[in-house]
This record gives sequence, structure tokens and C-alpha cells, in this order.
Amino acid sequence: MMQNIAPHRILAGFIALSALLLTILNVMCQRLVMSGLIQNRLVFDYVNDIMALP
Repeated sequence: MMQNIAPHRILAGFIALSALLLTILNVMCQRLVMSGLIQNRLVFDYVNDIMALP
């Protein structure tokens, strides 16, 4: 029984961690764009495209 639950917990943890990292990256890019450090918005748009994926 435990062998069936463990992979799902690992996968769920990985997905949650990935979403958290993408959110942090998105916020960092937003702050960089707002402060004018990134003149081209390619990175910002790329991160937003990733965040928009289901």
C-alpha cells in the first residue's frame, strides 16, 4: 500500500516546488522590469508564458 502512495507524494511535492520556484522567478522578473534593469521584456514575457500554462 505504501509503495503506491510514495510516488504520488513525490510527484505532488515536485509539482508544488516547481510552481513555487516559477512564482518566485516571476516576481523577481516583475521587480527587475519595474526598476528598469531589464530593458527588453523577453525574460519577463517568457516567464509569464510558463505561468499561463495549465
